[in-house]
Amino acid sequence: MEQHSHYKWLIDQFVEYAGINVTADRVRSDEPTEPQDVALLSEQDVAARALLASMEHGDREIIAHLIEDARMAAIHDLASFLDWGTTSGKMTLCVDGKEISGSPYASFHYDFVCRYEGDEWPDVD
Repeated sequence: MEQHSHYKWLIDQFVEYAGINVTADRVRSDEPTEPQDVALLSEQDVAARALLASMEHGDREIIAHLIEDARMAAIHDLASFLDWGTTSGKMTLCVDGKEISGSPYASFHYDFVCRYEGDEWPDVD
């Protein structure tokens, strides 16, 4: 097993979860809400769906992109927190029993952003 495989797995999981965004997919959807479904929604959800329904597809695409950016930023913030916690000794992080005490490359959040943008892992193993 390669030396940093547990760390790479963790960061790649962050990237995978950053790419999954049900809310953004719903904003993009041209599907109207079925009347029976509206009864299950909160007043705020009904208002949000009405607003989205009144928008052109291009405008909904912009909103979906903003939601995706917010999710990516939240995962970036989590990676920053984990980087601080593990490098400061405040917390211990283990993957499959293997302790991760910091990034073997740059930092959790930097490595996340690089992988999110499609960069390959560097050859430093």
